[in-house]
Amino acid sequence: MAQTLAGEYLQGISVKKGVDVARRYPLRHGPLWETDHKHLETVPGLEFCQAPPLDSIYGCIIFGFPIQRNDSDRTADLLNVPAGVNMLFVTGSKDEKGAHAAKIAQLLPQLKCAATCSLHVVEGGKHNPLDGAKADALDELQNVIQVFIDNCVASSLKN
Repeated sequence: MAQTLAGEYLQGISVKKGVDVARRYPLRHGPLWETDHKHLETVPGLEFCQAPPLDSIYGCIIFGFPIQRNDSDRTADLLNVPAGVNMLFVTGSKDEKGAHAAKIAQLLPQLKCAATCSLHVVEGGKHNPLDGAKADALDELQNVIQVFIDNCVASSLKN
């Protein structure tokens, strides 16, 4: 999602596609597009490899987004998300897969969309923030998400 909002995708190493080193490509270009676009364009309702119009996105809720994943740093994916995109990061306090609250909190001020981003840590939650969380933490999360959605809708009505 972060890559798509930034107008790109990450093509992993693939012998089949002739990609020796993982790298980013602009949407609608690169090995994935060249080998799979005819199939992808025929899937009903699927607009793969095309950036969504930003005015059609009211907000993104991102659960358990690991900054480090499979020995790669995903910071660039977030740094390229345009200003004005509303994003709510949700992570568990016991996440062991890299979506640690401290990493996300440190990165948020650097984002182009920092003014419209926030982080919520679910106490007791794991990589899936809902896993291991107690009822009161889930109630709090529900309230945070409702406020986020209300704010996203309200800001979309102003535009």
